[in-house]
Amino acid sequence: MNFCKIFLILGFLLLIGLLTFSFFLVEKFQVNIMDVIANIPLSEGEIKGSIGKFGRNYPPVIKGLWEPSSIHFSKALRDADRLKEIGVNTVCVSVEYEFDDDGNYYLAGDERTLISNIIKAKRKGFAVLVAPNFVTPSFMEREKLPVNMEEFIRISHEIAIKWANISEQYGVEFFAPQNEFDVMASRFVNSNEERFNLTAAWHREILPDIRKVFHGKLIAKLADASPDMNLSGYDLIGITVFHGNLDLEEFRKEVKEEYRAAANSARISNARWMVSEAWFPYGGPFYPETVNRKGELLDELQDDYIRISIDEYLNTPGNPPAGYIFTAWTMPGMDVRGREAERVIRQFFLERI
Repeated sequence: MNFCKIFLILGFLLLIGLLTFSFFLVEKFQVNIMDVIANIPLSEGEIKGSIGKFGRNYPPVIKGLWEPSSIHFSKALRDADRLKEIGVNTVCVSVEYEFDDDGNYYLAGDERTLISNIIKAKRKGFAVLVAPNFVTPSFMEREKLPVNMEEFIRISHEIAIKWANISEQYGVEFFAPQNEFDVMASRFVNSNEERFNLTAAWHREILPDIRKVFHGKLIAKLADASPDMNLSGYDLIGITVFHGNLDLEEFRKEVKEEYRAAANSARISNARWMVSEAWFPYGGPFYPETVNRKGELLDELQDDYIRISIDEYLNTPGNPPAGYIFTAWTMPGMDVRGREAERVIRQFFLERI
């Protein structure tokens, strides 16, 4: 009898703990226990059995989703039909790495889960972009990196080759050797010119080794590009557009310049340019700001920033860009699902490109 009572008490406490944890997930990160379960990786047998099973399917224009959190990526995939209804044909797997205080790097998630996400996306008919990524919330909080430039370049090379191999095994369409290498480079140099030069040099240096193992399309996925940046050998040059808390008029001026720089870089590189991440957060656990420099609520302006980014995208002179990838579908504080921003993106994807 005493054993039964103890068992019941422990079971009750476990239930309370699960309910509390579930409430925390829903309240802060907008995920629930079902999302956690859906994020469980495939079996080793399924993962190994999927090697070489997928062909490549390149969309004429990339209409994509960048959902860097693995669990939110899984949640978005459960909404695949709705994503396809608004025109999404490409999803992105962000392979996030961190440094400990001693300069050792480690995967900030589970490799099996990330590979499983590639497989699940391919099974649902999406084209896939894979990008190793050091530009994480913890990176932004660091004042100084625990590695020097030479060490970071060596590590970046190791990781890029590893994930280029994995991407080839699963028929990934697009591979970026690193997400926003130029942001990381800014920690090692003192000027924008040096940052652009280091970024271009690293992308050119690693290119032959990547081409040996990956036979899909390569994208230099940058925060921004300089107009004279030569990235010859890459198929695509992508940039991130972000409101930076600017007011709408200032943002239009800035994004117009960013697009023209990317377009010119693509021209001299014999490549095409694209928006590889359109990020317009308005608050939440991943972005602390809620107003722009004019004191206007970012929550109310998200769709306006997106409209401006689309209008200027369509109006940029030269060859038409290759695509547009937005962030995010379900991540709180930057999500577009069920908001006016979803309607804007739907109209753009279905009617304007």
